[in-house]
Amino acid sequence: MVAVGGVNLSLPLEECNPDSLILHEEFNRTSLQNDIALILLSSPIEFSTEKIPVCLPFVYDRDKWQHCWASGWENTSAASPVLQKTKVKLISREECLKHIPHLVGGVMCAETEQGEGGRGGGGRGCQVDSGGPVVCSYWDTMKWFQVGIISGGNPNHRILTPVFSYQEWIEKETAIRGKPFFTEGVDSGTHVRVVRSRAGTQVVFLGYFLLLFIFLIVIKLP
Repeated sequence: MVAVGGVNLSLPLEECNPDSLILHEEFNRTSLQNDIALILLSSPIEFSTEKIPVCLPFVYDRDKWQHCWASGWENTSAASPVLQKTKVKLISREECLKHIPHLVGGVMCAETEQGEGGRGGGGRGCQVDSGGPVVCSYWDTMKWFQVGIISGGNPNHRILTPVFSYQEWIEKETAIRGKPFFTEGVDSGTHVRVVRSRAGTQVVFLGYFLLLFIFLIVIKLP
């Protein structure tokens, strides 16, 4: 089940039915490399002031991103049904290795900014929420970009799957299923089908929009 339209789990949320779950064909459970998947919905989400899509990043360079936040409903110092958030800063691989020695290649790292909490009781009390988004802003734009997906780490240092590195995979996988997602610039009880990636298949561009990432969602799988 995918729920949208709010950040409080104790309140009614709009429920959307997943059609299938697309796993990356080279995901490694041991190293957590290629730790990314897509949820294909059975119908598009109708956006509103409570349901706003987040952008996909257009650059990998960590120095380009500002005001980054991690969010999720994982363990906190005070249990709450409200979405938790904590401010983070993207750091270099060299700095990350000081805190996470067995770091695999192809990942990003973020460090919790000390003393920075947030609405709902975030901050250092917020634990790692695997699968949660790390969103950042770009200079003076009002847009938010999902730069990373939390893959592991600890409360102060998080390992991220860099979304930018998988944009070609995302575009191919969604096009294969007839609901392609196109990256823009700055400017009913049905069981979920789990399918392996077929990124090598010919891309078919059809005029249908798929929501890939949306900030502030709840995913409940059996």
